[in-house]
Amino acid sequence: MRLLLVMLKPLQELSCTINELYIHIKYAIDRMNNEFSLDNCLLN
Repeated sequence: MRLLLVMLKPLQELSCTINELYIHIKYAIDRMNNEFSLDNCLLN
């Protein structure tokens, strides 16, 4: 049982890292979308 936990620990850390990356990427995309929509408003 303990061995299983030791094996799962790196996976857990990896999933946390992926989750943080996902949040950062989503935030960046949301910001880009907001800037594009602002540009569209200014152009019209």
